[in-house]
Amino acid sequence: LDVSLLETGAVTMQAFTTLDASFRGIRPQVQSLIPSIEPTADGYVGVSCITAQQFTDFMRMIERPDMAEDESLLLPDERRRRRDEVLEAVDAWTTQRTTDEIIELATAFRIPVAPIGNGANLPERDHLVVRKVFEKTAAGLTAPRRPYSITRGTAAVWAHDWWRGPTGPGGPLAGLKVADFSAFWAGPAATHLLAALGADVVKVESTVRPDGMRLNSSRPTDPDWMEWGAVYYGVNANKRSITLDLRRPEDLARAEKLVAWADLVTENFSPRVLEDLGLGPERISQVNPSAVLVRMPAFGLSGPWRDRTGFAMTVEQASGLAWMTGYSDGPPMDMGGVCDPLCGMHAVVALMSALRDRAVDGRGALVEVPLVEVALNVAAEQILQYSMDGTLLARDSNRGPEGAPQGVYGTADEDGWIAVSARDDGDRSALSRLTGAPTTDPADLDEHLEAWAGQRPAATAERELVQAGIPAGVVVIPPDMAGNEQLRARRFFEEIDHPIVGRHGIPSLPIRLAGRHQGWYRTPPPTLGQHNEEINRTILEAR
Repeated sequence: LDVSLLETGAVTMQAFTTLDASFRGIRPQVQSLIPSIEPTADGYVGVSCITAQQFTDFMRMIERPDMAEDESLLLPDERRRRRDEVLEAVDAWTTQRTTDEIIELATAFRIPVAPIGNGANLPERDHLVVRKVFEKTAAGLTAPRRPYSITRGTAAVWAHDWWRGPTGPGGPLAGLKVADFSAFWAGPAATHLLAALGADVVKVESTVRPDGMRLNSSRPTDPDWMEWGAVYYGVNANKRSITLDLRRPEDLARAEKLVAWADLVTENFSPRVLEDLGLGPERISQVNPSAVLVRMPAFGLSGPWRDRTGFAMTVEQASGLAWMTGYSDGPPMDMGGVCDPLCGMHAVVALMSALRDRAVDGRGALVEVPLVEVALNVAAEQILQYSMDGTLLARDSNRGPEGAPQGVYGTADEDGWIAVSARDDGDRSALSRLTGAPTTDPADLDEHLEAWAGQRPAATAERELVQAGIPAGVVVIPPDMAGNEQLRARRFFEEIDHPIVGRHGIPSLPIRLAGRHQGWYRTPPPTLGQHNEEINRTILEAR
């Protein structure tokens, strides 16, 4: 196995902005959510209005019906253009209320909302206490448990091992059948990996409520605008699509036939949705006792926050990741959704373990992967540190504990930046020689490095630093990653033809198998309901 850290970052740290740029034909601006983390009367509150309905409901909640009815604000580009106007209205309302008051009201509106977690308050959050998320290590420190569980019968085992499947010409998972009810990014990220490895993934959508990532279109005025969603396009290659309206008895019956066909059933709704549709775990087990059901709710299947809606940004806010992100003199900041692909990968680890056990005795399982518990494992350092000595780690701009000096420095290019991290005395000596700093004191080096970088183009500064053995890199705006020579040399962006949007490069998997060089993608992301007739004929009518 060849695993690239650069490629891992490329599929985790940005929401397919290379595809967005390719779809638009222009370099889009980096987007941030508006609103996001906002001040309250006693701290901060995190808000994630991903859908148009959530933004409209939020503006009504804060008593601004004029903005709720302004359809132009439903477009992220327009909301960003009027950022100051929108945030002035939001903050005028949030600063007059406590965090708890806002969370209670927003939850009633079904708006994704969260308190801002950190190393000190996370072990005391009622939801996490009730779910017994934290455990004591052998050294007596507080740490989050593994972020997934596998329930077989009545016992839940928090597991961490893999199932080994057979390999074949269609990929390592050829023959695995997946009924995929998931949407947005986290669930589709998991089934995306399965589909790339050869599984037959049937994506279930509704013409009334299609995958929400279709609605975040790069071309909202195009007649086929629903097919131009960059994130949807990025995580749905190799899948087949069928449309079912599970509120209709006949379509619910067809969904049950699909479940009976599948080895694996995946969903990432809030917990109440599956039960309300009549397709809860008990019914799935009746229809197919050997099915492995993977559920990926934001906050888990139990606890006081069970029925809260949430996206990746919500759990970044709740878990402490946002607390550590931002400038030292500014508020916490969202990371931008990185927990979705991280949760997807954790789900794959867990479901493979369940499939391994099923291969032994034929029994199905319920796999639970709460997004917030994945995020807590990523943010575990600050929890451990506070447990150890009471130190509350906090955001420190671009500084970090592993290097000094470390930061991002402006260059002679307009809006050009270079990231530098001096790891040890050897790096600091090299940096002193390169920049002319009289000492190797980090503060002195930082000052000289800032002046030195400002006199050079970013590419020149990178080359000179790397030649001196100092870790450095030009800061890349996410849409520009498609031009990275290393990624291009490894054919990381796999071009594939789509019947509506044409030919575009889809970010690949960050792994290579020995002797496999033809790429991971065989078919483009499906159009809505593209395979209705095929699936009805070959799967549903045959049962």
